[in-house]
Amino acid sequence: MPLFGKKDKAGNLCFNLAVADGIPTFVAGDSIRVTFFDQEKKIEFKSRVFKNKEPIYVRYSQLICWNTLTEKEIIEKQKSVLGRAAIGGLFLGSLGSIIGG
Repeated sequence: MPLFGKKDKAGNLCFNLAVADGIPTFVAGDSIRVTFFDQEKKIEFKSRVFKNKEPIYVRYSQLICWNTLTEKEIIEKQKSVLGRAAIGGLFLGSLGSIIGG
């Protein structure tokens, strides 16, 4: 049995998560099931609560970067972006805010 998930009846790796951010049509806190379809080379994000909600599919080829973050790291990163934007704004005005953010 895999460390962070299990396999469904078809043998695909799957696990349950709570959404933090970044998946269209899902809001923070939604309970979802993530399934990796290696044969089709895609990942499915499906709601565990709202069964009539359409799943989201992402092809492996569409992935640029994959990273696992804790909730604390997400909050710290958001603060960091705001801080960089503020400091950039102080030094270079609105252009600095955009570049700093």
